[in-house]
Amino acid sequence: MKVRATSGVGAQAISGVPLPQLAPLGPIALALAAALAWALALRGVNIRGMSDLGLVSVLPPLAIVAIGLLNVAFCLTLTRRPLRAPLLLFHCVVLIVVLYGMPTLVAEEPRFHVAWRHVGITEYIARNGFVNTRINAYFSWPGFFILAAFITKIAGLPSAIGFVPWAPVFFNLLYLPALLMIFRSATRDQRLVWLGVWIFFITNWIGQDYFAPQALGYFFYLVVLGVACRWFKPAGGGTSRLWGYARRARPLARPAAWLERWLAPTEPAGELAAPIQRVGLIALVVALAIALAGTHQITPFFLLIGVSLLVIAGRCTARGLPILLAVVTVAWISFMTTGFLSGHIHSLVGSVGGVTNNVNQGVVQRVRGSSEHVFVVQLRLLATLALGLMAGAGGLRRLRAGYRDLSLVLLALAPCAMVAFMPYGGEMLLRVYLFGLPALAFFAAALFFPRPDVRAGRRGTAAVALATLALAGAFLFTRYGNERMDSFTHAEADAVRYVYSVAPRNSLLLAGTENLPWKGAQIEHYRYDTVTRAIRTGDLHAVIGKLRNTKHAGSYLILTRSQPFFAESIRGVPRSAWDRFNQMLGESPQLKLIYSNADARVYVLSSVAPHLNG
Repeated sequence: MKVRATSGVGAQAISGVPLPQLAPLGPIALALAAALAWALALRGVNIRGMSDLGLVSVLPPLAIVAIGLLNVAFCLTLTRRPLRAPLLLFHCVVLIVVLYGMPTLVAEEPRFHVAWRHVGITEYIARNGFVNTRINAYFSWPGFFILAAFITKIAGLPSAIGFVPWAPVFFNLLYLPALLMIFRSATRDQRLVWLGVWIFFITNWIGQDYFAPQALGYFFYLVVLGVACRWFKPAGGGTSRLWGYARRARPLARPAAWLERWLAPTEPAGELAAPIQRVGLIALVVALAIALAGTHQITPFFLLIGVSLLVIAGRCTARGLPILLAVVTVAWISFMTTGFLSGHIHSLVGSVGGVTNNVNQGVVQRVRGSSEHVFVVQLRLLATLALGLMAGAGGLRRLRAGYRDLSLVLLALAPCAMVAFMPYGGEMLLRVYLFGLPALAFFAAALFFPRPDVRAGRRGTAAVALATLALAGAFLFTRYGNERMDSFTHAEADAVRYVYSVAPRNSLLLAGTENLPWKGAQIEHYRYDTVTRAIRTGDLHAVIGKLRNTKHAGSYLILTRSQPFFAESIRGVPRSAWDRFNQMLGESPQLKLIYSNADARVYVLSSVAPHLNG
């Protein structure tokens, strides 16, 4: 065996083969071993054994170690010279499958009660061939459901429920190329680009990438921003017309000139300049804007604010783009959602300007429940703060290195404006984090690679590995801390199927909370309601009154394993109130238990129980 030093790269040759050709095999083998260990470790995980800490409470230690090893493999690949983008892409794909496919391998049924409702809306469109805004407000934004119904039909599937388990993996794989577009518009340093992508995926704990319109709308959002940032950038020192107007005002002339020079673009120049290419890109943006307007309620507004700031600051040369986005969004709302707006206009505009109330709904009201759940919520706040601090420090390092990255600064700040408009069911702050996350991830990565000539070295590699390990470890809590209520068992789904098998059309289906696997089909044939308030107050008479409603062909009360966790964590109903309600149900002579299993019970009025079939 012959060993010799290779000049220039400090590598060795073994049997005549340079080490740089063999070196990538180590991280690849480590990544593959980690993925295999992860898959083997997840076999036999029992979701019924979860505590309020979520999925991490039942994960085998080997699965957690495997995720850590995958992270280390990526960091080793990232800091090697020369940098190999295909290997980094391979690691990112494996990361997405591991982190976002984990619940799919351990859950017994598709997760999220909202996903089941989305499946029901898709089934309605696939069966009838049209939308019905009188059934559900989602029909006013049917783009996602029409696409899902189309795919279901051409695939010959009876339902879209099979898409639900792997939707998070699918959508995050879609986000990957869009993120690369955005990050490469700001830097040519591929280490910074790929580390930013990695940080995005280990901090995207919001959970809005399931089978939902928001997941598809977010993809459209990223693509439009990627096109605007990368291919509609000013050439050379292009600036905004705003500075020209400011210079004409004598008191503002000097400070405006100074700001114009200081904020001059430092990002790489746009890559496409041919007119025909620009026309094609504008056509793509128009198509995406129309699709987005018909897919989700609030994502078009996040996009409009972000693109408007880019144009105002001179970071996007498509000056008419904000007007186009505004016209498309307003036109859709004005003509296609009139049925929804007529009954909900106050709920949409009543919170405009109420920043304190919107923040309260988004943060304060979520810090409740058991001590374990409160810990998860606090960890989410802490992880968000940590990422913000990393991004701030990274931005300062980029600034000291001569990079101003104004485009990404604007995209990080733009979502914050939405807090003043509406609480969005207490989720607006979560959406602000989600839409600002790409920019935050980029600046957090810049903390370690502020400029291309910074070499990692052993200390730098260790710092990247420790930081990403901490974020990935927190992800297991922040992303899957609600898994006790998000996951459904076969027994819960069996109870719902039983009710559908015996309940005639136009029946009323009651539940303690909305958190159960229902509404997956035939949504127009049943009426749905919850008795959460009655459980909180212990008012069994109110529940019986609803069951006695003669307007319905039948009435059924469904209680399942996951409902009390949802009631406590999301609705603020103490577990003790749920226990008292269960005791009252068992003691009431007016109610009859007609179905039960390990995780669910179904009640009807005693007077109608003898008439039930099955």
